[in-house]
Amino acid sequence: SGPFSALAHVEVPRALAAAGIDLLHSPHFDVPLLWTGRQVTTIHDCAPQVVPGELASTRGMLYYRLMMLFALSRSHAVITVSEFTKKEVCRLYRITPRKIHVIHTGLHTGGSERRSEEPGDWEALAGYGIRDNFGLYVGLPRPRKNLRRLVAALGKALAELGPAAQFVFAGKA
Repeated sequence: SGPFSALAHVEVPRALAAAGIDLLHSPHFDVPLLWTGRQVTTIHDCAPQVVPGELASTRGMLYYRLMMLFALSRSHAVITVSEFTKKEVCRLYRITPRKIHVIHTGLHTGGSERRSEEPGDWEALAGYGIRDNFGLYVGLPRPRKNLRRLVAALGKALAELGPAAQFVFAGKA
């Protein structure tokens, strides 16, 4: 995902307001600048700021820092996916920990099966060769994502789950 275009900073808030939306959840720090409604932002990590070489240019780093500061200051609440990310956000941006809520991403392990009942969902997945029992990774294949370790863990998990299980990688190559 790249930065919002200049037009999107105008059009997204306009479309949200026209639809009567009064709360925006942004799954990314790159939020529409002209949105004036309530906002919740999810921060997955602070890697662009702390991992050397993650952003190739000074301009990219400046954009990242400014948008992160804007998103954090405008948000009524911030979601992070780990305690580590929460601590990093607090340390790097001096955000009060009370504003940040940790919601872990991961596997549903509840007692009841979670399955889409929407018409066409399973047919669309079948078109990609995806069957009923699958796990999903969505993201970029960057070294910091530790995909080698994920694949090794998947090998062990698939040995236990059997040949019917699948794991799907989605994102830019």
